Amino acid sequence: MRVPWVALLLILCGVAPALSQEKDFEWVLEEDFTFIQSLDPGVLLLEGADGTRSDLEFGYVGLSYEVVASWREGKAIQVVYSPAGGTEVVDPTNAARYPIAGAWPRIDPLLRRCKRENPSTLGRLTCDEGALAGWDIELNRAYRSLMQSALPDATKTAIRSAQRKWIEYRDATLAALEAYAADGSGGSIRRLQASSAKVGLTKDQAGQLLLYDAPAL
Repeated sequence: MRVPWVALLLILCGVAPALSQEKDFEWVLEEDFTFIQSLDPGVLLLEGADGTRSDLEFGYVGLSYEVVASWREGKAIQVVYSPAGGTEVVDPTNAARYPIAGAWPRIDPLLRRCKRENPSTLGRLTCDEGALAGWDIELNRAYRSLMQSALPDATKTAIRSAQRKWIEYRDATLAALEAYAADGSGGSIRRLQASSAKVGLTKDQAGQLLLYDAPAL
């Protein structure tokens, strides 16, 4: 990838400009599975192309009991994930799509693939930006779900208070990471380290919010 001279000048001066990836990267993960059986309560046992078995919790939200009960062992299904659309189970036989609420976001494998396809420093930094944006979407989606759930008001108040304090902590940590990355003595390694730490910061908080068991209204 040819770096514009303005961007190159900013990099040499220690300023990180908005970066373009070496290759266009689509933040969508499509995985093929074989349906093995349904495990109560609301769990699909699936087998991947490599023979590895895994569980997918769906809780009969989006994907109904009647639909799952009609499936037979060996049925081909697809699990599709994107930060914008969340997780969906797709039935290839009729193209039906079933949203799965609460499934763990598949951003990490997407980030690894992005960096394999964009191995330069500029590419890796932009991949981190994409992953950070994805985790930010997931964090806000999880928070909204909790606030709109049937959790007791006192619990919602406690979660809201903790979230506000985390935002203060996040902002202070991001400022420290920016200062660390701007120190020219570390070169590109520091920029990569700081970029990865930014992703981890929001990922960890999104994971914390996803751990809460919030009953639907």
